[in-house]
Amino acid sequence: MKRSTATFSKGASLIELLLVMAIIGVFARLITLSLFRGQQRTSITVTRDTIISDLRRTQLQAMQGETESPGSYLDYSIRFEQGRYIMFPGVVYDAGNAANQVVVLDSILSFSSVDLPFSTVTFARLSGDVRDFDSVLNHVTLANTQTGNSYRVTFNERGVPFLE
Repeated sequence: MKRSTATFSKGASLIELLLVMAIIGVFARLITLSLFRGQQRTSITVTRDTIISDLRRTQLQAMQGETESPGSYLDYSIRFEQGRYIMFPGVVYDAGNAANQVVVLDSILSFSSVDLPFSTVTFARLSGDVRDFDSVLNHVTLANTQTGNSYRVTFNERGVPFLE
């Protein structure tokens, strides 16, 4: 009878350890990317909702419209620029106006296109309708520069923003 002379080593070889470490590294990377993308998606969604809320608030200001001077009413507008938007009283944007409210976007977000006359949407005093409405130039596109996700916010003549 012949006996087997095979011996078994205790523990794992270097190649086996490296292989297991590589597999764990790949899984860790996938999980990290998944969580990071979810956070970026949340960032653009929250910003989109904030923009819509600010549009509605500005429209409401125009509808209520009273200023410090009794019986005097103003239009209210929002100007869109690449990395921010500015809410201001009146029709003409004045960078030095203390009543301007500037909202700066996160560094990974920007307006990839602003298709509005003079990059501004103006809500008419008392009615809240969009002044000089143009059915072609009636939207802005918010984009995440890292993921490429984007949302297009469009306005109708009544000033109601909706998503496309």
